Amino acid sequence: LTTTVLAGLLARSYTQNTPLEKWIAQTRFGVKPADWASRYTDEMRELYKTVFPFTFNLERLVELHPHKGHIETTWLILRLPGQTRLQDWMLHFKGVEVWDGHGWSGLYDIERPVEWTGSAFEADIGTRRPHERGVARYRKLYHEERELGYIKKIKGTLTYSPLPGVSLPAIEVDDVAWI
Repeated sequence: LTTTVLAGLLARSYTQNTPLEKWIAQTRFGVKPADWASRYTDEMRELYKTVFPFTFNLERLVELHPHKGHIETTWLILRLPGQTRLQDWMLHFKGVEVWDGHGWSGLYDIERPVEWTGSAFEADIGTRRPHERGVARYRKLYHEERELGYIKKIKGTLTYSPLPGVSLPAIEVDDVAWI
């Protein structure tokens, strides 16, 4: 019995908790309650982040265009783990795109209001990025525009519905495209 207990403790010290086990440990009934553990809505928001861990971020890349040479593009990448494809009803974003307006040090930003659903994104296939098993990845590309310059930031509210009739609480998005 002692050997079994010691072997179990040794094995436990070398294993990682799954995201769901970490969430349970941080709830009000867990061993390490987090700051959000006393509020039901915050607990559910953290659970949704654990069960449906989607990401939405801007990435700036320098690419080689066959006719124009080096061009700078900004990719808005949406990753949906556990999904096979993005339906129009699964995503709703309402916010603004912040463009640099060709100003110096951000003195002349232009905000353009946007509202997107899942149809605003295209599948991220045929690119240099390796395919991730079990993750649906979508993109929206931005290039420099004459009147607006380069996109700097996206801010707004994103609502994700992983299943028909199930909408997760809206999250605030404030993502900057780093150079």
